[in-house]
Amino acid sequence: MKALDTAMELWADPDDMIAAWDNMQDKATMECLVSCLVGRANRIADLGCGAGRYADVLSYSRYYGFDQSVAMLRTARMRGRGLAGVEYAVLDVFAYMSDNSYDAVLLLDVAQHQSDPVEAVRLVLNNWNAPIYVFTVLVGGAEVLHNSVVVPEENVLRMLFDSGMKILYTLQLGMDESFCSKLYGVTRSV
Repeated sequence: MKALDTAMELWADPDDMIAAWDNMQDKATMECLVSCLVGRANRIADLGCGAGRYADVLSYSRYYGFDQSVAMLRTARMRGRGLAGVEYAVLDVFAYMSDNSYDAVLLLDVAQHQSDPVEAVRLVLNNWNAPIYVFTVLVGGAEVLHNSVVVPEENVLRMLFDSGMKILYTLQLGMDESFCSKLYGVTRSV
């Protein structure tokens, strides 16, 4: 899975990106993660964790943050000092096959930076075996917007159906008429 060239250019100055990533996070995402995962997930893998934005709110569990950016992980480790049960590692999350040791897998604000966001999510669903997945995708008209790929929501829903996934919840983040970030919580259909 290749990231968009423009998205990769942004990583050239990770210190500037850390503040931008944090500002993009929505309070509703945090509340949703807490309400959906507390009591259900004791081992959480956060794929593309960046600067570790969710580590503190999910530190009740064993939290594993994975990212390709050494600079982002350095910041995540500094932020997470003192949090028990929090670990970080450099990893290409789209090339890795998990060992089935996670209760939940997060892919938040990552898929839209891949050349094919729907394929990125599909790879995670296939390669990381967990009971619960939480991910965000920019949905709307298929286009590139501010270094992110926006996809039609029906493409996401079709992929979830084809992958045998059941939607537990969705949450629309943002109110723009042409696109929005949408959070999905899914599990495998029984």
